[in-house]
Amino acid sequence: MLTFFKIGAVINGIAILIAFIHLVVDAIEQSTTDNVVITLIIVAYIALLTLGYFLKLHNHLKAALIVIWVPAFPVALMGIVFLLLIIINPDFK
Repeated sequence: MLTFFKIGAVINGIAILIAFIHLVVDAIEQSTTDNVVITLIIVAYIALLTLGYFLKLHNHLKAALIVIWVPAFPVALMGIVFLLLIIINPDFK
């Protein structure tokens, strides 16, 4: 079960990294949008990751797994779909 926790934490970390990169690219390009939603998504992911780690430290591994995998599951599915799209149709025509 600890392996599933680590996998979920890595998936959430990748989602945080992608959202942060999007935020930085928008700042570099001086985008006209204010990116409040992306900032809130980053804060929510960090809060859920912290809560999951806190629960794991206090021996509530099942609750930590639920907290970690609720946002990680859709991100993992989206990653699988994107990977399949790249494999099936690599030229995007």
